[in-house]
Amino acid sequence: MELHQFRYMIAVAEEGTFSKAALKCHIAQPSLSSQIIKLEEELGERLFHRTKRKAVLTPVGQAFLEQARKILNDVRVAYQEVMEFGNLERGTVRVGVLPTIAPYFFAEVITEFTQKFPHVELVIIEDTTNNLVQAVESGSLELAIIAEPVSSKLLLAQKLLSEALLVTFPADYPAPATDFIHAKELENARFILMREEHCLGQQSLEACYRGKIRPNVIFETIQIETIIALVDAGIGISLIPEMALKRVNGRRIGVRKLRPNATRTIVAVRRSDRDLSQAGRQFWQALA
Repeated sequence: MELHQFRYMIAVAEEGTFSKAALKCHIAQPSLSSQIIKLEEELGERLFHRTKRKAVLTPVGQAFLEQARKILNDVRVAYQEVMEFGNLERGTVRVGVLPTIAPYFFAEVITEFTQKFPHVELVIIEDTTNNLVQAVESGSLELAIIAEPVSSKLLLAQKLLSEALLVTFPADYPAPATDFIHAKELENARFILMREEHCLGQQSLEACYRGKIRPNVIFETIQIETIIALVDAGIGISLIPEMALKRVNGRRIGVRKLRPNATRTIVAVRRSDRDLSQAGRQFWQALA
């Protein structure tokens, strides 16, 4: 068996066809197909059910896929360990982060880390929670910064911080004079929220449901900056994380705490059964 055969097999499993996998791997399709056949012959088992339109993993292929990913990850870590030997300030770290965290918390972490370790290359991927969890599970990312809950049993989570979700509203909104607002008082308001596939969108809806209201959502977005701009324009109200408050300064926006309290907890996650690279450990410690 050869490592490039593992890469080709993983590409076919992820892309669903041999042609797309060949494009991804920058190789001619007949060559890729030939390598997969050689791998199957050596294993004595078929890894894929082949049809005209799709390649689907067999049960054996599904079991082999996880092992192939683990082997490639172990090789990558071993390579980085060798490259970094004697110089702990070298290496590459692939880190995932939620778009509702990156501009507010993560930027400062990156700045401090790159100043301390200027020769460590950081590769940053923004995505939704589910995609980031899958990427860490598969080994394509070493770490990810997401919000709880963490559903995967393969991942080790380290708490970074907890913060409030705050009600934001246009300057002319009839908000109470107190520093908090009850969810029931928002029953007739027009809400601007993150889309539900983003964990902040789910958390905002859950906060409303805990307050026994069903929000009238008139606009869904994938960016907190869009939420802030629309609230500033008087379109509606929203919930934003406390770390985003600095983007509200100077705008015609009011802010109140929500009752009952709404919070989110930010964690860093990694595979619990795999060692981080030297550079990965440095970044994990920097987060801690």
